[in-house]
Amino acid sequence: GNIASPERLNAAMISILFVSIFGGVFGAFSGNANPFLWVILDRVFGGIAKKTYKVGRSVSSLHFRGTIILILYIFFTGLITFVVVLLDKALPLYGFMTPVLLTCVLSGGATWSALIKLHRAIQAEHKKNKSNQHLPKGSYYDIAVSTRTNLNTTDTHGIIRGGIGFVSFSLDKGIVAPLFWYIIGGLPAAFIYSGIAAARWSLSKEGFAKGIGNLALALEGILGYIPQLI
Repeated sequence: GNIASPERLNAAMISILFVSIFGGVFGAFSGNANPFLWVILDRVFGGIAKKTYKVGRSVSSLHFRGTIILILYIFFTGLITFVVVLLDKALPLYGFMTPVLLTCVLSGGATWSALIKLHRAIQAEHKKNKSNQHLPKGSYYDIAVSTRTNLNTTDTHGIIRGGIGFVSFSLDKGIVAPLFWYIIGGLPAAFIYSGIAAARWSLSKEGFAKGIGNLALALEGILGYIPQLI
């Protein structure tokens, strides 16, 4: 389809429906409520990124290593995109293959599933009049994994703020931006954007790039800002 064609708009709506239902029913994959592509890329490169960041290294050294990892993310995403495009053409499934593949770069129901789990745990704490204590183990695991933050260091209010912030982040990086790029450039544009967004997420922790993720943060920032202008 062409830019903003009816076919792409229909595929976008169907993919939102798919990801909302599937994520809402099954919850976050391995505790990660971000898009499935992010999870795959993190499994492949997350360990490298974690080992690469060391406080003792200079900022220029971290910038260089962050750039290499970003290139790896984009290259590997390009390979996945090549396979996705071939699969979409080979097995159209009466037009349903495109929205199914598009769900790989979207977040939706899993985000709400994680928040519902968090809400239930907080409600349970209030009923027991123990709101100042830590929530039950695992009750905010999905939010912690998805935001790459250590929620054991904060109180209930801080955890709630983290959950609300994640909703905004998920809507922006996991729904609006990838769908915008899909409507503009099809599956390749959506996947490449999502791969860069995944690198940004993987190379930052608790909202900060700390040198190693600066380029990924800047690149995703530009690509993510364009949809807001239109």
